[in-house]
Amino acid sequence: MQHKEANIEIQRNNGKLSCVTVFIPVWHKQEDSGAIGIGIPLFGLKTFANDENDIDAAIEECLKCFCILSEKFGQGLEKELEVLGWQRETQSTDLNFSVENPVFEQMMETGEPFVHQLEIAC
Repeated sequence: MQHKEANIEIQRNNGKLSCVTVFIPVWHKQEDSGAIGIGIPLFGLKTFANDENDIDAAIEECLKCFCILSEKFGQGLEKELEVLGWQRETQSTDLNFSVENPVFEQMMETGEPFVHQLEIAC
């Protein structure tokens, strides 16, 4: 992954979360159980896929669940992401995870990019 920032764009319709576009690093590796473990560290999440063809779907489902739970049981997606270190762009719906720290820089350079638009129905 060559970019030095991770990004999230949040769209709402009538105050309800409708779409989230993410650009984040992820890592996956074969677990002893045979499943593929997928790390999504900037969200503090880990999920599993059955095989290589299931990786994107597993990440998407995991992120959708995070978004829905943040809206229904948390303080809203934006606030929950801020707690995890994401920063809101001024007068924008975008949030960024800036890498001013060498550990985060290494994370951004070694992770596989996951870029996806998630349609959310909350």
